Amino acid sequence: MSDQVFDIDIHEIPANSREAAHLHYDVRYLFRAEAGDIRASAESKALAWVPLAKLSQYSRADSVLILQEKLARLQSGGA
Repeated sequence: MSDQVFDIDIHEIPANSREAAHLHYDVRYLFRAEAGDIRASAESKALAWVPLAKLSQYSRADSVLILQEKLARLQSGGA
């Protein structure tokens, strides 16, 4: 694993009653976590450890599923 950024996803958050429309930046790092329980923050509603092979069972979002493809390329030595 690395201290380098693994992925950046930039997407628009629509305007709502609290704030104007704006861009949201997800900066993602790749790391190996130790086994154990997850402690959720107030903004995290449904956390789970998900095996990469089952990622599509938990999300259909292209911005999430692309991570599985990027990791496979990294592990195979591809760019």
